[in-house]
Amino acid sequence: MQTKNVPIVDRFAPNKRSAHLLAFPLARRHSLVKKLAGQMLDRSPLDADKHLTLALGRHRRLLKQKQFPNAVIDAQLRAFEAAVRGELWQRVMLEPRGGHEAGRP
Repeated sequence: MQTKNVPIVDRFAPNKRSAHLLAFPLARRHSLVKKLAGQMLDRSPLDADKHLTLALGRHRRLLKQKQFPNAVIDAQLRAFEAAVRGELWQRVMLEPRGGHEAGRP
């Protein structure tokens, strides 16, 4: 392999063709997913949706600061939103609340 007069620093610098790897995907950060779902449960449905939207926007800005491509950011946020909504529905359907534990609708 021949390297033409390229300084050694430039040979190892990231370039446009390098892979963009997110070490800890948002959807796999279970404590974050559970925390956000719990925060959403404590709010009205409209406020819960706004809270999730704000959280997604915050994570979008952080990933953009780290210079991830938009396609990677979009995929990460879709997976994260699905994980949070899945956790939310699991809690709603499986945990008894209010008058439901007595068998009342």
